[in-house]
Amino acid sequence: MQPFSYRPFDMGMVILLHAAIGSVTAGAETVRVLQGDGSAEWLEVEPSKMLNAWLSDQVDSALDCRLARVESVFQEADVAGYQREMREVFIQALGGFPERTPLDARVTGVLDRDGYRIERILYYSQPGFPVTATLYLPDGPGPHPGVLHSCGHSSEGKGAELYQRASALMAVHGLAVLCVDPLGQGERKQLESYGITGATTEHMLMGVAPILLGENLATSMIWDGVRGLDYLSQRPEIDAERLGCVGNSGGGMMTGYLMALDDRVRAAAPGCFITDTRRKNVHPGPGDAEQNLHAQTARGLDHADLILMRAPRPTLILSATRDYVPIDGAWEAFRQAKRLYSRLGFPEGVDLVEVNETHGFSPGLRVAAVRWMARWLLDRDEALDEPELEVLPSEALHAAPGGSVLNLEGARSFFDLMTAKEAALAEERQRRWNDPDERDALLAEVRELVGIPERSRLNAADSIRVGEANVDGTLWEKWIFRPEPGIVLPALVAQPPGDLRGVVLWVDGMGKETVLEAAERVEDWLREGLAVCAVDLRGYGETAAKPWRYRAVTEAMGPNSAETFIAYMLGRSLVGLRATDVLQTALAWRAQLPEQGVIYLVGRGHAAVPALHAAALQCSLFDHVDLSGGPESWSELCQGPDLDGWNLENAVHGALRLYDLPELRSVLPP
Repeated sequence: MQPFSYRPFDMGMVILLHAAIGSVTAGAETVRVLQGDGSAEWLEVEPSKMLNAWLSDQVDSALDCRLARVESVFQEADVAGYQREMREVFIQALGGFPERTPLDARVTGVLDRDGYRIERILYYSQPGFPVTATLYLPDGPGPHPGVLHSCGHSSEGKGAELYQRASALMAVHGLAVLCVDPLGQGERKQLESYGITGATTEHMLMGVAPILLGENLATSMIWDGVRGLDYLSQRPEIDAERLGCVGNSGGGMMTGYLMALDDRVRAAAPGCFITDTRRKNVHPGPGDAEQNLHAQTARGLDHADLILMRAPRPTLILSATRDYVPIDGAWEAFRQAKRLYSRLGFPEGVDLVEVNETHGFSPGLRVAAVRWMARWLLDRDEALDEPELEVLPSEALHAAPGGSVLNLEGARSFFDLMTAKEAALAEERQRRWNDPDERDALLAEVRELVGIPERSRLNAADSIRVGEANVDGTLWEKWIFRPEPGIVLPALVAQPPGDLRGVVLWVDGMGKETVLEAAERVEDWLREGLAVCAVDLRGYGETAAKPWRYRAVTEAMGPNSAETFIAYMLGRSLVGLRATDVLQTALAWRAQLPEQGVIYLVGRGHAAVPALHAAALQCSLFDHVDLSGGPESWSELCQGPDLDGWNLENAVHGALRLYDLPELRSVLPP
């Protein structure tokens, strides 16, 4: 892209980058500013891919830096120091963990099988927060090695056929197995009252609240697993010095997390998960809410680090050739791990199995996982196969009444936990906001958290006029603003007939075209000497992504959900980026207005949230603010999901530790 050299709003300069553009009548393409084929010189990609391309460049840069850093670890750097640092990065991204409280575990039923028995288990990972599981105990006196088996995204959780088969296979080969229902699955579904079906949908809808609290959905899920290891360690039939973790898909993710964070995990076998972020962001795209950690990419935490952090303890990567999880990324992670394990004198401690299958805990991967556990936990290295094992109806494994933990007396839901955490934060938050001496410091902290530069570091966006359109008698000029390389903001500008007294800056999550529906107001503004500039912030209107990753939850999360998570892993928020777009566009106008010129900011729909942040954190730039739309408060999202609020796009990590939306509104100009 060639840098813009045009001064903002040089109204005497008309630049036509196409053949002569004249006035046209209103229609679908009348007010379109950007070329759809990517041929326009000011945008090198298709507009709907602009945000993704801009973020991808930053991902590449961050991960290139990580690779350079890891290369030094392979050579002479302090391995233990690197492991400690990455673990701290990991825990910070999760927001820390709850305190250990009594498990209050109990067995709710026993099923005798051939060579083992199954116990239906109920324990509490947090007070009032129940976890359901099945414990597969081999026949014989023990103590047996214990394996935590984390399930993938099956609605049935531990009752799914693949996970029953894997657990039983380990049991018949002498391994005790605790197979746990993940949050939102099996007996731990949270959103059935909302009509929600499907584990991935539950996870996405539950994922927004912990982000606002400065945590992650993974925080609760990992803690469930840590307490599962606690339970295994407490059982007399199990040797607490010989513990392992196994899991596939979402369970592979949980295995990866636990094996990196909990030193008790001697042997691990994550399946159909380990790859690299660079490839995964492209296809299939970022994972569910629990798979994307705040600032992980920016701080150099990739999938391979889940293995590097635990080196040289035994780790087996389970992969499938035809998986949608990029197999090339799995091999890249393996090569990195193999080099470090070799440097530490334990090359055989890490390995990779690839089967010619699609995504899933297929027989070859199940056998490989059991062999790995037997090798490192039973000191038994021998060939084995999978016999025919009886699969029970999932209902037979229910540990909670009616197959739902929410039926238990005194049980708290996930959103009960989130509400309680928000209430605890609110007390201190409100104390600070009610203290006038704290106000300036708070606003500075909020600005830093959201990622909005100080006024002195804000530059006016470059701009260029590219055409015009006549819509119902109003002449709209087509403009492009460029706040930074790689990002362009298409805009419609109507000029007043006389002297320019100020500008109305209109932003709407549904796109700049909504200004055309306010024709009477536009006429009033023009008569008052105000220009009207309706601009698409990045990811809105013409530059909105075509939903490609989370289609089932687009209305709740927003069309740019995948891009939101890519930004999130870079430590950025779309709220901060868009608010900065507002400010840089306003500064472009400020440079062209008379000394006493006014700037009115109008934010509509989903754009009201970034507009609010821009106005509240740079109050002196705007003379009047008119906002309508968006959530009333973020605290409401801790009480349950909003199914049509574009909530992920409008979330800021850790916001509720410092402020809620009403507090920002309180500092707006009258």
